[in-house]
Amino acid sequence: ACYETLGSFNTTTCTWNVSGTKPVAPVTACYETATFNTTTCSWDVTGTKPLQPTLTCYQSATFNGTTCLWDVTGTPPAPPKFTQVAAICSGDPLAVLPTSSIDATPITGTWSPAINNTATTIYTFTPTAGLCASTATMTITVTPIPVVSGAILSASTACFNFSNEVFITNAGSLSDGIYTIDYQLSGIINANVTTQVIISNGAGSFIIPAPYLINPGNVTVTITRINLNGSQCASSGAGFSPVTFAVTKIDSPQIVDKGNEFCSNNNPTIADLSSNIIGSNPVIWYNALSSGVAYNSTDLLQDGTTYYATYTSTTGCESYIRLDVKVDLSKCLDVIIPDGFSPNNDGINDEFVIKNLREDYPKFSLEIYNRYGNVLYKGNINTPNWNGTTTGGGLKLGDSVLPVGVYFYVLEFNDGIKESKQGRIYLSR
Repeated sequence: ACYETLGSFNTTTCTWNVSGTKPVAPVTACYETATFNTTTCSWDVTGTKPLQPTLTCYQSATFNGTTCLWDVTGTPPAPPKFTQVAAICSGDPLAVLPTSSIDATPITGTWSPAINNTATTIYTFTPTAGLCASTATMTITVTPIPVVSGAILSASTACFNFSNEVFITNAGSLSDGIYTIDYQLSGIINANVTTQVIISNGAGSFIIPAPYLINPGNVTVTITRINLNGSQCASSGAGFSPVTFAVTKIDSPQIVDKGNEFCSNNNPTIADLSSNIIGSNPVIWYNALSSGVAYNSTDLLQDGTTYYATYTSTTGCESYIRLDVKVDLSKCLDVIIPDGFSPNNDGINDEFVIKNLREDYPKFSLEIYNRYGNVLYKGNINTPNWNGTTTGGGLKLGDSVLPVGVYFYVLEFNDGIKESKQGRIYLSR
């Protein structure tokens, strides 16, 4: 080799003696390669150190011989500080953003994009060239103003001193959500009211409280302001058509004199009580002065119970003040015993009829005697009325027909309370 020298011939070993040592390879960097050159009899070292990366203003670089890479270190500066701009309503004035930060050492620069007061936008601050500073961003929220056009208000006739519901339709330009509305009442009352309404698919409703509807007449509802809850961005109510509805007052029912009196034996019902109300308006009876449960017309009346009546209208309104009626079922008419009858088959007064007897005293018994004390007739709830004939003893005409004359009766009521009655009756033909 180039680094060897040929010496003398060794007769002992019968070989040539060669001397010389190969040059030691040089120490190389991580990016270098050493190759022995036999022509120059030296090591050729090749390789290029990696280029240092481009650094920002706050970075430094150190070559790492172990990894054969540049180690870049440095902490980016905090973004410049700016006062956050409060949210605005769409179309409100929006000032140009400041070009200098509020840091101890202010950072200058420019904002992009251009100011927009109609939509929420993210703005980026770029520091002036040459300054060792970071970029910054700011989001300015722009809240849209409710847009209403062609919305319709509607309401039915209201009942005196009852709440009434107002319906909103055709408000498709409003997004779904909860809105705060201001509305004005005019007509029989003047008031400004604030309430909330849920809008869904362009429709919603709100309630006018009863205390605003305490006078009969017309009421006009006009929406004056609307805004989405949580936002102060409001629009006028010009996009809503006003609505006018009537407030009707229904007078309390009146009952005829002694219209609360009945006889329990007749099983009077709510319908019987209604028939004693003056006028022809439909009547509903309740078990309470307000609210309560309505009775059915077939419900039996209970003695001593107070019932509460109200008129109703075709629009569903009721009397504001109900009529209270305490029912008395003790007014049963006493029996009326005639003093004569004429069983001559003329169809008039042919039987001895005691009025109310069968209805009020169903356990009665009746006996008819002649002047000699002979029993001529015995009757009860199961027998026909006496028709002037007899199956008993005594003076008779043909076919058990009794002659004209005075006869006597004994009437037992058999109710445990009422005493028996005796008297006479004249039979004429």
